[in-house]
Amino acid sequence: MTTQLRLNADVVCADGPAGHLTDAIFDPATEQVRHLVIEMNGFGHAQHLVPVAVLDTAAGGRVRLRCSLAELARTEYFVS
Repeated sequence: MTTQLRLNADVVCADGPAGHLTDAIFDPATEQVRHLVIEMNGFGHAQHLVPVAVLDTAAGGRVRLRCSLAELARTEYFVS
């Protein structure tokens, strides 16, 4: 199965809407996605660095994660 990531896709956690996908971080050696950058909804719109292992599905402009909103909020901040 092929997973299609689309920038600005809506991101949904197990317990509700989370924000949107702003970037993907690749491993240069394998050319595989290692992390997703998710801008969360809410005050400040913080961006979080999320391991790709948390990805459930991505299709049709929607990314679904296998974590709760609280778990997503505890991931590392992404600073560009």
